[in-house]
Amino acid sequence: MNVNKWIEENQISKNHDYAKGWNDLMDFVFKLQCEFDEFEFEVIKSYEMLTPPPSSKIKMPIFIAKSKKYQIIFKESWVLEPDWTVSVERNTKKIVNLRSFVEDINPTNKWLLDGMEKDYIFGPYSVQAKKFTCCVKNKHLLYTLFYLITKYDKESDQDSKYMANKRIDLTEKACG
Repeated sequence: MNVNKWIEENQISKNHDYAKGWNDLMDFVFKLQCEFDEFEFEVIKSYEMLTPPPSSKIKMPIFIAKSKKYQIIFKESWVLEPDWTVSVERNTKKIVNLRSFVEDINPTNKWLLDGMEKDYIFGPYSVQAKKFTCCVKNKHLLYTLFYLITKYDKESDQDSKYMANKRIDLTEKACG
């Protein structure tokens, strides 16, 4: 579902105890959409999250961001830090080292997986993993994850073009 449509249909009351947090989440996702336009963002599912006290249930989105080489599924939780659950699928052989930005999900923090479909839950992060599920402490680190992936893709594409041009130059010199 389109992110804007989901927000329109699920907007919580501005008087709700967690209205600011909910709106901050939506603003952050808009920022991701604007800054990382190589990704297409959607809401793939909604789930009910039990908020910290004063406890209430609110409808929360699970987002998906798709690019040619990556699919990133993410959701925010407000129970304890880490705040974000992230699943990544990559369609590239190149390695992006995210170790300092992501953490494995501790078995005692199973609440991080609330609302996530089993199809979106993968094994732990490793630099070789094509699919992994992890947690990220805050939105700044989630933003950095997107930044590193897109920067890496751009550098990888530029390196590929550079190497292709070098091969053409060498072929011309050899055949010239």
